[in-house]
Amino acid sequence: MRKLRLLLVLLTSVALAGCEDLPPDPPTHVRTLGRRGLFGELSPDNRLLDPLLSFTGSGVYASAANDFLALATLHRRIDLGAPTRMPYLHVAANPGAGSIVLFIARSSPTPQRVELWLGRDGERAAFDATSVSFDGVFRGGSGAEESVVIEPVSGSEMHLDGRTWLRFEAMIGEGALGFADVSVTDGGAEDLFIAGVTVLDVSGNADRASVARHPASELQKRLSARARHDRQNDRRKVR
Repeated sequence: MRKLRLLLVLLTSVALAGCEDLPPDPPTHVRTLGRRGLFGELSPDNRLLDPLLSFTGSGVYASAANDFLALATLHRRIDLGAPTRMPYLHVAANPGAGSIVLFIARSSPTPQRVELWLGRDGERAAFDATSVSFDGVFRGGSGAEESVVIEPVSGSEMHLDGRTWLRFEAMIGEGALGFADVSVTDGGAEDLFIAGVTVLDVSGNADRASVARHPASELQKRLSARARHDRQNDRRKVR
């Protein structure tokens, strides 16, 4: 019996020694580390109140385009399906009524660049039913809220995971006073995606020829008034 035990111990030792000489199996997938900033591809100098679209403050507002008391349906997406590789908004289609979304920014009367990406599913998506503007009270203006139209950038179309993205941009010679809104109004029959909303100060003189202003719509004014009211309530809560 003792001899049998010694034989088993010897065989086990030989087997373990043989296993130690075997090379490890190669990994099935090699992982690499990459660098990613807090704001992804966006500038940390963005004047937007809620650039991460976290809904934690009074930075994003949405309603039906024909009734500011009726809510639009928003979803926050955190996958990498947007050009900025950051969280983006999914605005559910609202046939017959449309939707309007306001992104609040802390503006200043300096040259500014306003840009964002709009997306729809499909390789031949259209944005004819969508308008984008920068709304606020401007120095030397009428004293009431006015809007600057933000146009699509020719040649900026991008296709990612079956979705078409188009970049919109405007260079503004002088930004609004105080707070301003980046407004997206959509009447399309398909869902809309909004990413990379940015308001940045720029050096030098922006192209004033591209910033013709017109009176803001009544709905934009009402949503902006509600946003101001909520910000005042937030400040009171902090105090």
